Amino acid sequence: MAARSSKRQDSECSTAPLAEEFLEPKACNGHCTLVVLCSVLTVLCAGLFAGLAVMWVYFGQQLDQLRSAYEKLDLPGHGGDRWNITATVDEAVRLLLEEDDEKASPARAQVGPPIPAGWSPGSRKPMAHLTGNPRHDLRKHHGEVKLRSWESEQGLATLANGMKYRGGNLVIPADGLYYIYSQLSYRFLNENPEEDTDKEANIFQLIHYTYKQSSYPEPQLIMKSSRSTCWSKRTEFGLYTSFQGGVFRLEKGDKVSVSVSNAQMISFDESSTFFGAFMI
Repeated sequence: MAARSSKRQDSECSTAPLAEEFLEPKACNGHCTLVVLCSVLTVLCAGLFAGLAVMWVYFGQQLDQLRSAYEKLDLPGHGGDRWNITATVDEAVRLLLEEDDEKASPARAQVGPPIPAGWSPGSRKPMAHLTGNPRHDLRKHHGEVKLRSWESEQGLATLANGMKYRGGNLVIPADGLYYIYSQLSYRFLNENPEEDTDKEANIFQLIHYTYKQSSYPEPQLIMKSSRSTCWSKRTEFGLYTSFQGGVFRLEKGDKVSVSVSNAQMISFDESSTFFGAFMI
């Protein structure tokens, strides 16, 4: 009996420490997990508060800028007058954006013809303004002559948004309605005016053509102006200006050009002789 009791006690004594060893790690793991979770939450809260602080500062600056733009508006008096608050806010935002654009982009001088009504810089509409080239020598030509030496880069000349110039032709980059225009300035110069008025006067036919060339074999005449001038031989000089302009439907790849008669009489000054087109 003693032996059995001793064996049971040994068994009970040997199992008690094992129970304590298994209970201690469980308590430790739960405590560590709680500490890690609290740390993560603390870091997330700190990041959230920092982000809110940055956003508060940013929106505060934007509100200050809007308030400054709002103060620049010329609002009606408060004596019973009312105004559209939405329009007022829109105007303030517009002024703010204009100020930002002026700060970001340096002032640039406008080159070329005046921008047509309804033009929007964001629309990227094709346009061109070609000017007379003083180096253009047509003294040896007679009859109808196609003008091939327009200036497309220097001075008042402008090519923009896909419009191209090749050998006297404006090449259309996209389908659409285009306003086409051209002006020719004729100058008659009599180097030896004669005193005898009975002799025949100087008579000229000044004809101004505008052509469109597309898939047809021959160019199509789309505008024409003409005038017969009669200058006395006693006249030292005479001036005449011909202007054309019209709206036409053009397709990508179409070419537009200008031809003249008595081309040797044209003054190729850039402000008096020019040719251009723009999409409307």
